[in-house]
Amino acid sequence: MISSLLLPGHAYARAECECCRIASERARAGTLHALGCDWTLNAEGGGTNRPRLIVQARRHVPDLADLQSEEAMALGLLLPVLVAALTTVTGAERVYVIYLNETTPRHVHLRLVPRFRDDPDSDWGVGILYCPLVEGHAAPSADEVAAAVADIANADEPTRRRAA
Repeated sequence: MISSLLLPGHAYARAECECCRIASERARAGTLHALGCDWTLNAEGGGTNRPRLIVQARRHVPDLADLQSEEAMALGLLLPVLVAALTTVTGAERVYVIYLNETTPRHVHLRLVPRFRDDPDSDWGVGILYCPLVEGHAAPSADEVAAAVADIANADEPTRRRAA
């Protein structure tokens, strides 16, 4: 959990950035999780009961091409760990990693969205962002999922650091 990251006035925060604003709110609420030095994780609010997570650059970076090499390497090592952790925590059959980055101003962030065995084929792909869980499929809250995934990922950080 992060209490001081991306708060107003922080060197990385941009007042006009929706991603920075949401991260600041999550930090104040205690639901923004550090993933090493370069990335954060939080639950995405929204209109479904499907747990969706946001992996976001800690630094205000407009596009993947603008990442520093250390940030890009950290993300490359982090994504498989996050996907495996989200699979374990939720029992998902697959995890979609979605990069759209259409906010203005842009800020690098990816969505991690679990797909379950009982999800209908018609909900597969990017449309899964808007699909609720199938009736009777229970899942922990997105904030609980984010905390559990962050704990698993952070326990793996020494391994990732050695790999870098």
